[in-house]
Amino acid sequence: MAIQLVKNSKTGFTLIELMIVVVLLAISVGVTGDVLASLIRSYNKTQVLNEIEQQANFVRLKLDKELKGASNVTAGAASISFDTGTPIQSIVYEVANNEVLRHVDGSNEQSDKLTNKLGAGGVNVTCGGECNNVCFNKLSNLSAQRAVIEICMLFRSSSTLPGFTSSSVLRNVIVSRSGY
Repeated sequence: MAIQLVKNSKTGFTLIELMIVVVLLAISVGVTGDVLASLIRSYNKTQVLNEIEQQANFVRLKLDKELKGASNVTAGAASISFDTGTPIQSIVYEVANNEVLRHVDGSNEQSDKLTNKLGAGGVNVTCGGECNNVCFNKLSNLSAQRAVIEICMLFRSSSTLPGFTSSSVLRNVIVSRSGY
């Protein structure tokens, strides 16, 4: 009596094994998608915050530099004018249409936009909020060449990221020291 062994040559995966692999793959893709979405949101928020800080710092440095050498300072709620430089130039800074503008010698043709309100990194600048609708306030007039000026501007993101708003207040006091 001879015993004959029969070899089963069916190779491959069973249906249960394939279903387990598909379920594990779906779980890992779902977790990875959530992590990537969270990273992208965090990156976008960081970019918006950086843009607000960059534009606020640029405006602050520009105003600091020019106002320290200024004379004949006249401040209004949303604008400030003064004389500076050699030869003397009349400079006007104003907050209008959510931007900070700089005019030289009273000419709108030579106006520079110091902030950008367009695009994903755009920033709106106003005198509202903590600033009580006053961007430039002349606190005291020490002499014709010296004055104490308070600056207060609200920088806010113009992008519309869902569920996220960000703002920064630029608040500074400068003493103009023309003639020193």
